[in-house]
Amino acid sequence: MNILGKVLDESDSPVEFATVYVSDSKGSPVQPNRNATTDEKGNYKLDNVTETDHITARQVGLMPTTRLANKVVKMSAVNPFGGLITIPTLNFKLKQDPLNTLSTVEITAKKPKSNVLKYGLIASSLLLLVAGVSYAVKKKLIF
Repeated sequence: MNILGKVLDESDSPVEFATVYVSDSKGSPVQPNRNATTDEKGNYKLDNVTETDHITARQVGLMPTTRLANKVVKMSAVNPFGGLITIPTLNFKLKQDPLNTLSTVEITAKKPKSNVLKYGLIASSLLLLVAGVSYAVKKKLIF
């Protein structure tokens, strides 16, 4: 069966670029690797899933969650050609991973010990000036 679903975080916001894949009961991918990536709305589609498969959703900074495929909810939708269609749906809600969450990022810069940067800027400025004069001469703006 094909499964559609959505991956959300704790605040019910969509999780973009999460990986959803067929796994073992501990969340390790199985071979052949069957996976999908969520879109900007957290939606995914996973093909060729059996009811005995485990499905894991994972995203950096969030705790992975594994569920059995037989826990799908059968959603009904109107078929544009008449009648109803049933869509197997399996949604995930991922929680923050306290071990993989950045709380602070500190950036430290040091002044270079040589004048390479200073002379590099002067050289770049001179090249731009020469290029500008060359352009002006070619266009007969000066001389």
